[in-house]
Amino acid sequence: MNLSQWLLALLILLPVLNASRRRHGHRVPKVVHIEASELRIVDGDTIKAGGQRIRLFGIDAPEMDQTCWDKRKREWPCGVRAKDFLVDFIQDKKLACEVEDVDRYKRLVATCRTEEGSDIAEALVKAGLAVPYTRYTKRYQEHAEDARESNQGIWSGGFEVPEQHRKKKRNKRPKKDDF
Repeated sequence: MNLSQWLLALLILLPVLNASRRRHGHRVPKVVHIEASELRIVDGDTIKAGGQRIRLFGIDAPEMDQTCWDKRKREWPCGVRAKDFLVDFIQDKKLACEVEDVDRYKRLVATCRTEEGSDIAEALVKAGLAVPYTRYTKRYQEHAEDARESNQGIWSGGFEVPEQHRKKKRNKRPKKDDF
């Protein structure tokens, strides 16, 4: 391929490459670096930095109001526990988040790693404090199986899948026609 053919190929591919970095009309950065001082934990699968919410890719953690049950059928606040685990796990650490997408709520959806290279979503799944979102990736499936087999976190008793919990809450809200 000569130089003019390379330039022509580049001119054709450049808009395609640029468009692939846009989601829902927003320009998506490839990697977001977050200083520990900028970081706030929203819940077990969402962080916030500089006003931007970042949803952890590939997992779903219990909601903040969600409870789970241990073997003796005692309730425990699994949503709060997932958030607390995340706070402890990334406390005072810098993060690098590789952006996968932007969701309908305009959150960046990303795989985030600590400065040591630990995938924080993977750590939540291994601790039994999040389930894999298998419709998006199978990346964390094996870790969830290990957590289930060793009765970690939510797998130590009973729980409602977070997505189902949210759906039930939405269905319980009064509708406009109810008034």
